[in-house]
Amino acid sequence: MFKQLQTDQSTILEELAAIRNRLEATESTVTALSNRWNELDKKVADICEKNVQIQTLQEQIVSLEQKIGQQAEKIGRP
Repeated sequence: MFKQLQTDQSTILEELAAIRNRLEATESTVTALSNRWNELDKKVADICEKNVQIQTLQEQIVSLEQKIGQQAEKIGRP
């Protein structure tokens, strides 16, 4: 009986060690994924900021084209 308890205890300790190893591996994976998520989040924010800048530049181009057209009409050029 005592021998069986020792065997059971050893088995349980081995299983616990295996579980701990899997948990550590999972924690490492979660940390890596979290870091990657943060990197991607920053890239998305940069892209959004650049899109706003592009839209602003496009609006400025349209405005300048309109002003050029108005000036051309004033001096009689199409």
